[in-house]
Amino acid sequence: MNPPDPTKSNESTEPTDSLQTGQIVANPGREFRLRRGIMAVVIVVMGVWFAYDGWVAWPRSNAEHARINKELDQAIDSKDKEQQVNLTKELGKYKEHTWLDMGLQRGLAIVLIPAGIFLLSWWMYQSRGQVRLTADDVLHMPGHPPVPLSAITDFDKRKWDRKGIAKARYDLSKTGTDTRSGRLTLDDFAYQRPPIDAIVARIDATRPEDSASGAA
Repeated sequence: MNPPDPTKSNESTEPTDSLQTGQIVANPGREFRLRRGIMAVVIVVMGVWFAYDGWVAWPRSNAEHARINKELDQAIDSKDKEQQVNLTKELGKYKEHTWLDMGLQRGLAIVLIPAGIFLLSWWMYQSRGQVRLTADDVLHMPGHPPVPLSAITDFDKRKWDRKGIAKARYDLSKTGTDTRSGRLTLDDFAYQRPPIDAIVARIDATRPEDSASGAA
């Protein structure tokens, strides 16, 4: 089991264990949501920046570049040296961008903006609701039916020490209450670390020693 990290100031330092019900409740990890949220916002902002360049700033720069070039040609034809110098200086402020340049910016915008929105939605979905272990050893997790710990057939902790991720396979037919089966993931970053660690420890305590770290 991963020990609680004292540097995580945005998480509670003890499992959320109700004295009245004996439940262990893990809410979404605030640091997980904050980091993933910032990452998604950065991706969207980059997409908006590329969109502005591709559809607004660079076409505007090209238009100014073409206008100044036209006026410069007229100044050359009229042999207006002063105007030529002024226009040459002004021309240096604008870069001419090719259609390939603008197409690349637009393509990046089209990809990044939806990608950022999708990733934000997906990361929030991954940490939705609560993970809750009741006093009678029934695990409640979003996207899964209530799972008695006795219905867990395999418990994979190969990534637990390194990443804080444990995976469990369950088969409700073992309890005679349902026929569903599936696999769930306990992640002590996506949800509050101390409660998830406590839940993993409780699952470990109900598993035979020779199968507590089996593959799921």
